Amino acid sequence: MGRFIYNTTFVVEKDKEQRFVDWFRLRAACIAEAGMRPRLSRLAGALAAESEAQSLAFQVESDSEEALQKWAYESLEPVLGQFMRDFGPDAAYFCSEFEVLSLDSGIGAMPL
Repeated sequence: MGRFIYNTTFVVEKDKEQRFVDWFRLRAACIAEAGMRPRLSRLAGALAAESEAQSLAFQVESDSEEALQKWAYESLEPVLGQFMRDFGPDAAYFCSEFEVLSLDSGIGAMPL
């Protein structure tokens, strides 16, 4: 059985970053289900310093790809619509789904 991560990257104007974080914190508790290990992170380093906008990534995890997709449709989609109403048109988001791969097997199997 695999583990899956659903990532939503939000892009907002730099001067609206704290407003977004405060806005999202109010919604994160409502949309993340038990055991999903929600986390919010932001782009840092040179890329963030050079960018005109700020990127923030919200991720949740699940053991079930189907449950994750159902969650995204039922719980996340309304928040995304509200995000565009509250922060658009100078904001954007995109979603990605990842399957977690193990690094345990295969390390050292191929010479560098």
